[in-house]
Parts: sequence; structure tokens; C-alpha cells
Amino acid sequence: MHTQAWALITGASSGLGVEFAHQLAAQGYNLLLVARREAVMQQLARQLERRHGIRCHTFAQDLSQPGADIRLVGELDLLALVPDLLINNAGVGCFGPFIAQDHERIQAMLQLNMHTLTGLTQLVAQRMQARGSGSILLISSIAAFLPLPGYAAYGASKAFVLQWGVALREELKDCGIHVSVLAPGMTRTAFFDIARQPITPFWNHFMLPAANVVAAGLHGLRQSRAIIVPGWYNRILTCCSQLLPRGVLAWVAKRLLQVNTDSGVS
Repeated sequence: MHTQAWALITGASSGLGVEFAHQLAAQGYNLLLVARREAVMQQLARQLERRHGIRCHTFAQDLSQPGADIRLVGELDLLALVPDLLINNAGVGCFGPFIAQDHERIQAMLQLNMHTLTGLTQLVAQRMQARGSGSILLISSIAAFLPLPGYAAYGASKAFVLQWGVALREELKDCGIHVSVLAPGMTRTAFFDIARQPITPFWNHFMLPAANVVAAGLHGLRQSRAIIVPGWYNRILTCCSQLLPRGVLAWVAKRLLQVNTDSGVS
């Protein structure tokens, strides 16, 4: 049990973030929950405190806004709290032909998926280094391994998280800080509703429950794995991405995702 340890979870009001909160609370972690929806987080915090006897703090922050990382860490400093574990989970996708997507929505996605994630990780890692220990789990995606028409900007943002995360792992390992990258495939969360991607029965067949993805991520983190890919079919996809020409992968993905670049999403 980790009764004195604190875990910071971003995107903690839905999806994988909520599941990370449940599983870490069950392990005895105290929680620092971050998301936009304060009422949802507070309800979750009260539930976990009653069930597991832990402590929770909630922080209502829109991490898609520039400077959110600095404001959040400033609040942590006021509480004199340095997380033992950072789950950098907050992220969003935009699906559809790139030139037809809303410009501001794309910019907010890139801010959240890359800029805030990078800044928050740096600020927290600096404080972990001063203490001499810490763990960081960065949430990427199998989209990081594949060129995905329809998710062009999203996939590129997750490729950044993957490559940067593995490099950061090597930089920080001598500082007492462990870094792993979790790259889930399709998961049963609200991600696809927010991304505006219709889910066909074919794709539904390959979805993993959020609980399985989070359990795999935490298990891989404990095993000090660099990259964690839950699900055997997702691991096959990542292997194929290394073997097939990227142009072929993009051609296949465009047809599987049913992206119509002339008139939108079919």
C-alpha cells in the first residue's frame, strides 16, 4: 500500500482518468485530480475517500489553455505537494478531413496533447529530481505508430508523446525518475464521441475496456517497461507499422477509417 504517496492524474473527470483514479485509490494512493469539470471530480473524490480512506485534492483547470501547467504546479507548490506519480492522461482527438476541421479545435488539441503535457511533465519532473524519486506515465496511442488519415494531427501529436517520452526516460533514469509510455488502442471511453468518429460494429469488436487498459499501464509501469501496448491485436498493429511502407499503411488506414476527403466523413 502507498498510504503516504500522491498520484497526480490529468483528465480525471472521465474515461481513463477516472479509471486510473479508482485503481490507484484501491492501491492506497492519495490523489490529485485535474480536469475542467470540478463538480464531477469532487463527486469522484468523495466516493474514493469514503471507499478507500485516502485523501484527494481537485483542481479545476482547462489544460488546453496556454499557461495551465504553470498555474497547476503553482497550486501544488502552495500545498507543498510533489507527486510521487504523474499520470499525464489528458488528451483529445479530432476526426475527419484535416482541411475541413475547425481551426481553433485543432489548436486546442495540440496545446493539450503536446504543449501542456510537455510543460507539466517538466515542472513536475524538476520537483521529483529535487526530491530524488518519482514515476511518470505518459499516455500516447497506437496512432503514434501509424499514419492515420482522418486523425492526421492527432496521430502526429501522439507520435510526439511516444518519441519524446522514450527519450525522456533515458534522460531521467539516473535522476531516480522512471518514465513509461502507455499506447492504448481503441478503448471504451467517450473519446470517439468527442472526436466525432462514428464507431462501426467492426471497430467495436476491437475495443478494450478502460479498466484493462489502465491495469496494463500500471503493471507495465511497475515492470519499468519503456512502451506499453495493451491488447494482442494492438501489438500486431505496432509490429506491422515497422514492416510495411508508410504509404501503404496510410492507404489502408484511410479505407478502414472511411475518410472521405471530398465531402467529409462518410
